[in-house]
Amino acid sequence: MSKAWRRGTLLEDAVTVFEGEHTDISVDQTLYHDRGFWHEFQHRALDFYHTAKWYRKGNPEKIAGELLVGEPFKRIPVPDDASVGTFADAALITLRSDWEIAGKAFPSGSLLSLRLDDCVEGQFADIQGLFTPSDRSSLQSSEGTKNFMVLSILNSVKTELQYWHYLGQGKWIQKQSASQ
Repeated sequence: MSKAWRRGTLLEDAVTVFEGEHTDISVDQTLYHDRGFWHEFQHRALDFYHTAKWYRKGNPEKIAGELLVGEPFKRIPVPDDASVGTFADAALITLRSDWEIAGKAFPSGSLLSLRLDDCVEGQFADIQGLFTPSDRSSLQSSEGTKNFMVLSILNSVKTELQYWHYLGQGKWIQKQSASQ
């Protein structure tokens, strides 16, 4: 259960903003700012590998309890074992299992991106693969800078870096490093 509470008030006066099921292992609600965009997520951890996810555009002017009357959360239609993050207005989806969507097949271990609004609405036609694993490669980690995603890839037991420049509207272009 997640509650909205203000300092100086009694805990029992806190407003419940999100509840899970008795069988869930955890629930949370987060509001954060990412490169000019506010995001608000709700998560229900169904087990250690599966999480139900909901999203709405964040509004930092209001606390969670006041937002109960605002825009409703929408369930994100991605596999429950996938993780979803953000980069500005883009969704970043990391797969734990194979996924076929919009006529495209993506294997487990892929890193995908598209406009977050399209993702929430289930419109996956413009989904872009930033990384797709092979028999000899896997994604070790990814880190974001102001305008780039830097992917650390293990390829034939050697670490390689890939650089993706964010163009906006969920679109990316791969850039070469100076050493390549």
